[in-house]
Amino acid sequence: MLERLNQLDTNLNELLKFKRSVALSHIKKDLQKQWILWYGLFESIQIVIHIACHLTAKYHLGNPETY
Repeated sequence: MLERLNQLDTNLNELLKFKRSVALSHIKKDLQKQWILWYGLFESIQIVIHIACHLTAKYHLGNPETY
């Protein structure tokens, strides 16, 4: 679990660097930049879901109806 939290921290730091270095107008015009952003967000969301599922199971919080 600590590894996943570290990866999330790394991802968020990289996304913040990306935000500071690339203007939104450039992202809209550049498919490669869109893919970079999409992948960073997608992986981070997956980590959050994984952590939530782990905690739900560990603490017997029941089955979620939705994500």
